Amino acid sequence: MYSRRPAGVRYPQQEAAVDVETRFISTTLTEAEWKALKLVQPDPARWLREQVKLVLAQAGVRPVPPERQEIAN
Repeated sequence: MYSRRPAGVRYPQQEAAVDVETRFISTTLTEAEWKALKLVQPDPARWLREQVKLVLAQAGVRPVPPERQEIAN
């Protein structure tokens, strides 16, 4: 099922030269929650990525690049 992209939502640009495994996080917000979030965070996707990086840094966890995962295993 496909839905239209809401106004103000930007999707990450895909770079053909980069072959990196990625994950997609989705959540449901009411229209009121979305509008309130946009008031305090004009770029929610960037803010969410920054929050993930902050939590990982605070926990002392460093993401392992895919090419290094094979070596580590």
